[in-house]
Amino acid sequence: MGAFFTNLQVRSGNEADVERLVAFYGAHLGSLGLAVAEADALADRTILIARSGPWIAIYDEATDTGAVELADLASTVSSSLGAAVVSVRVHDSDILDLELFEAGERRDRYCSAPDYFEPVSETERREVAGRPAAWRPLLAEGKDETDLARVFAEKLLFAEHTLREVGDLLTIDRTQLGVGYRYAADGHGPKAEIELRYRAKVRPAHETLADGLPRLGARYGMDHFQGHTTEHAFMVGSPAQIAGTARNLGGHGRGVEVWVEGEALDRGLVTVSAMNVVMGSPHARCHAEAIPEERRDGGRVRVVGTFPDAPIPPGFVGDLDSLMRARPDKMVEIMYASNVHTNVHLDVRTAGAGGLRVTLVPLENRESSYADDVVLSIAKAAPRPLRAQPEVHAHQLAPFAGRSRVFLLVSFDTTREVAATSCARFAAEWQFVLGNPKRLHATIFHRDRKLAPTTKKGFDLSKLEATFRDTQVVTLATGTAMDASTSGLAFGTRILPPPAGDAALCPTFALWADVSKDAASRARYEEMLSAIAERAMTEHSGIQALVGCWGWAPTTLDSTPYEEVCGIHGGTLARSWLTRFVRAVAPGKLWLGKDLAARVDRAALEAVAPVAECGPGLRVGVADDAAKLRAIEEAIAPLLPTMDEGFAAMRAERA
Repeated sequence: MGAFFTNLQVRSGNEADVERLVAFYGAHLGSLGLAVAEADALADRTILIARSGPWIAIYDEATDTGAVELADLASTVSSSLGAAVVSVRVHDSDILDLELFEAGERRDRYCSAPDYFEPVSETERREVAGRPAAWRPLLAEGKDETDLARVFAEKLLFAEHTLREVGDLLTIDRTQLGVGYRYAADGHGPKAEIELRYRAKVRPAHETLADGLPRLGARYGMDHFQGHTTEHAFMVGSPAQIAGTARNLGGHGRGVEVWVEGEALDRGLVTVSAMNVVMGSPHARCHAEAIPEERRDGGRVRVVGTFPDAPIPPGFVGDLDSLMRARPDKMVEIMYASNVHTNVHLDVRTAGAGGLRVTLVPLENRESSYADDVVLSIAKAAPRPLRAQPEVHAHQLAPFAGRSRVFLLVSFDTTREVAATSCARFAAEWQFVLGNPKRLHATIFHRDRKLAPTTKKGFDLSKLEATFRDTQVVTLATGTAMDASTSGLAFGTRILPPPAGDAALCPTFALWADVSKDAASRARYEEMLSAIAERAMTEHSGIQALVGCWGWAPTTLDSTPYEEVCGIHGGTLARSWLTRFVRAVAPGKLWLGKDLAARVDRAALEAVAPVAECGPGLRVGVADDAAKLRAIEEAIAPLLPTMDEGFAAMRAERA
């Protein structure tokens, strides 16, 4: 997870500006109904002020939480002080958003990723591209607009790196520039010269606690969703968890029972293995565990967990409207504070579908219970690879059970330049699957590790070979990464090259097609991909290739689900690895180059699968049958890596 922070940087001409800033906050927040908080009172809004050189930093709690719009505050401060103000926002280390204000007016804006959340027009993109000329009066001596234009255009991988370079050009101390309120309050960043603490004069209704017996009802936000059910998809053998949550509308209490019942229990689809409750905010760590007790009434099953000492937190006076007036972080805290929550752990036994009801019952007022309904959809267990780690959860095996995508994965024992030429030709044969090039979503990772990846909609396929040759990894897909199903292609090695450099890795190529809505096309696509794999292995220096059908697409070239469940997490694109181990075994076909073929007992392999020569290597047919696939794995066991061998390869790659 990246960094999230905001701050304001005020260009100051004299020492009195700090005093003027304090006076501004007193008047501004006073007009909003806030007053200086007493030393022993909790503050609703805290502001830290620091200074280095000609710049004053403002770390305002309200802009970090989103309760106050950063640009509005920057404009107001700039107008009040008659100074230049730069607002800084970093979102998840991916987006840098800078705005420059003078005399209350916005003079310029720079956003490093304007289409991060949704596509924008070219006009909108130009509006936030940054106009270096607007920043000229603030630039350090000896620097000019061309220096700032270079930084704005560079698109570095981390937003903070771009921010540091901008700060250097404006002579803003890096430590002062690269933090927000939360970081500064925790001691990360410059020492604040001044701390301003303010508190609302009129206290909100939700600060008044309810009284009487506990009364459980729907949690905040679910009050108007009567009959709402939550759906869960599990797989046989997987650890599973469902939950129930209520909000206490009454006063403080003690003791709660959790009931779990329903068709999924009655039919033996699941059993309850454990329960716990969490009272109030999870951060308070007020929780308890119980051993569930099964009670039967004829064919009906009810599992009960009893928590006699669990304290039920009191509810609050005031409705959701009063809560919405709290600042966002406080609102979330308040919403959790009166919650009664249970986690129910299940053992998933049998495939099928069925419902469960989770009921929370306060022991002091059993008539005031609350229930959540869930619907379970349970799939059969997927086959486990021969070398799968014992602790692998069944849901990690889900890609092997799916048949939504047909794919090709092939690696080459040649240079990137030569492989790029070959793979550009193969990609041309796949163009009919990709469709209109203007609708493709392209993601390009650059050779320079400092640069952020380029994402865009639309791609000129005539430039594919050059792009394959000159960049680190290229992915083209018919939909975005968030889409449930896509077709596409990928070429390259690792997104980030190892210390030894990219030359130590074998270029790898992938094609895939979505067959989730057209299963009949599977055989046709498999035939096309097999023909490409055959040529790659016999004419284009292929080391190994795989054509398979899973619920997965090879958008990440250096990792497959098969490798992940076997504990292999690196080193898989090195020649020493690819000539020693296969990347996966999947329903379809597997090509073994000469080095791999020399390590297997061909007679043993032919006894369990169709085998044919392919150049100096072998082509193996892999049936879509769990027992036959396992027999093939056992026949080629010398080619299947252990986790220890994976760790050794990862260490070698990093050396």
